[in-house]
Amino acid sequence: MKPAADQLEVMIAGHKLLCSVRRSRRAKIVAIRINQTGLFELVIPERGSFEEARNFLESKRKFLERHIHLLVHKKEESPYKLFGEDIKVEHHYNLFLRKHVINFNKETSELTIESPQGAKETTQELYRGYLNGTAAKYLIPRTQHLAARHGFNPSVVRVKKMRGKWGFCTIKKRDFPLASPHVT
Repeated sequence: MKPAADQLEVMIAGHKLLCSVRRSRRAKIVAIRINQTGLFELVIPERGSFEEARNFLESKRKFLERHIHLLVHKKEESPYKLFGEDIKVEHHYNLFLRKHVINFNKETSELTIESPQGAKETTQELYRGYLNGTAAKYLIPRTQHLAARHGFNPSVVRVKKMRGKWGFCTIKKRDFPLASPHVT
């Protein structure tokens, strides 16, 4: 099993970048890897020192400034909202992921979406999926609270995608006999 990589924060050309630092048994020298998805990785030999790697990174500052366009992810400025507030959405691809990872930072109001390389889902689809999960987290407990307050006992509360309705309830497995005249 591969150990988790450490992260190193680097300032290059006015941009704060996160560099993934990983030890490798096969590496003989310290190396910088930048792939087409913008993964910025510093590979250290297993017996190499972290300080040596940091010094190597500093010595390659000019190289990194020339290739900054590969490292800075384009942020989407689309009007994404959460609870009525504008949020920023950043979507990038990671060669080493197997499924989507979505994180929301409350302090910066930024939604970060990491997708596996070659994923077909758009940013908009992943954003809507995140909103559905968030809606379920808040609406289901609120609905159960209001139902208890008003004397209802729903067996199931679900959040579904609906076009025209904003909510509904059904009564199942109950008979409501109507009073009808008996004719003989």
